[in-house]
Amino acid sequence: SLREITIIGRIEDDGTIVVEDRKFRPHEEVKFREWIKELRTYGVQGTPQGKPIWGLSLKQFEELFAALASPVDESFVGKPLKLAVREMKLPESFPLHIDESARVVLDEKIEVGVISEVQGLSHGVALAILLKEQGLGFYPRRTPEGVIELGIASREERDDVWPTGWPPQGNQFDIIPELTTLTNLETVDQPLEDFMKRIEGIVQLPILYDRYAMENDKIDTGNCTVNLPSRRMTWITGLRTALFKNRLRPEIVTDEGGRPYLWVTSEKIKPLLPIPME
Repeated sequence: SLREITIIGRIEDDGTIVVEDRKFRPHEEVKFREWIKELRTYGVQGTPQGKPIWGLSLKQFEELFAALASPVDESFVGKPLKLAVREMKLPESFPLHIDESARVVLDEKIEVGVISEVQGLSHGVALAILLKEQGLGFYPRRTPEGVIELGIASREERDDVWPTGWPPQGNQFDIIPELTTLTNLETVDQPLEDFMKRIEGIVQLPILYDRYAMENDKIDTGNCTVNLPSRRMTWITGLRTALFKNRLRPEIVTDEGGRPYLWVTSEKIKPLLPIPME
C-alpha cells in the first residue's frame, strides 16, 4: 500500500530549509536528497538519527558493542585513512556504509597519513579516533532489511557519532593509581610532548590526542611548553596544570573492552566524564 508523509518546515531568508532540528543549506543538495531517500525508505519507522543508542534495541546495541570490543592488532600510523579503515578487520557482520559527505573527505585527503597509534585499543574507539583526525565519525545505521551498518559521515553533518572513549566503571584513580603519587615536578620550559612522555611512562597507558579539536583551536603541541613550580604535587595535578596552560585538558576513558587510556582534548570540548580532584 502507498504511504503518505507530510513534511512541515520553513525556508529562511538565506535559502536554508529548516525541518524540526535539521537544517539544509542551499549547497547541501546531496544531504537533502539522502534525507528524502531515508524518509521514503523508512517512513514512520524512522532511522537511527538522533535516537538513544542510534535507534537500536538494547540487544542490538550490546551485540554491536561486543563486536567492536576486540583489540586492533596492528599499527596504521602513516597509512592513508581509507587504507587503514579497510585493513582494520572490522566485524563483517556490521558492513560499512560511507556517506557522500565522508567520501568527499576521504578522496580529498587520500595522501594524508594516520597520526594516532591505536594498536591495542578496541576496534570501536580505534575507528572513532582515526576518523576524527580528518573530521569524520561513524554511527550505527539500520537498513530496511534490518541489517546494522556502520555509517561513516562528516562531523559537520552529524553530531551523534560513536565516541572516542567511554566513562570508566568505578573510581578513575583506582584505574590509574599512579596519577595520585606525590612527587616534585619542577619543570622549566619543558616541551609539552616531552612532559607527556614522562606521564606515559608513569601510568604505562596510551595517551591519545584529539587532533581534530586541537587543529580547530590552532593548538600545536610541538610549540607548547610546561612550567611547574618547585613543590610536591600529584601527577594528575601536574598534568592538569600543564595541559590547562596550553588550552587542553585530560580525560580518563576506556575502550569497549574496558582498557583504559588518557584522552587529551581541547578545553572547549565538553567532558565525557571530568577527572575528579584527588
